[in-house]
Amino acid sequence: DGAFLTQALVTECLSGLNTQITAAVQTAIATNGSVNSLIPSTVEDLPAVAAYLANNEPGSKDLGAPVLLLQGTADTTVFPSATQALNSTLSASGNTVTYTPFTGETHSSIVQASAAAAIAFLSTSFASQ
Repeated sequence: DGAFLTQALVTECLSGLNTQITAAVQTAIATNGSVNSLIPSTVEDLPAVAAYLANNEPGSKDLGAPVLLLQGTADTTVFPSATQALNSTLSASGNTVTYTPFTGETHSSIVQASAAAAIAFLSTSFASQ
């Protein structure tokens, strides 16, 4: 179900970044009395963001678990070429990757269209755990 996957994205993927940004804001206020020192020319200039991004660069390490990539071929938010490149990078880093393109699916429709494939992958990949 798409709601479950969306909630997992928010709680699992974004909560770490939120925690780091919150800590940076609190430190800036305590040190400088304002957040002006945190206003960068780009978001990547924030130390918390830069550290988070560097630590979470896709394909930079063996993740130690199977990876599932599901891609709609009509996705104009995350282009299929980007997912194909990620697939290559992850595979080259020693990861076991299952990459499945879904013909005609978009960024929005892929969740519903790929639900059965995602459940099957999880059931197979983590059956012994």
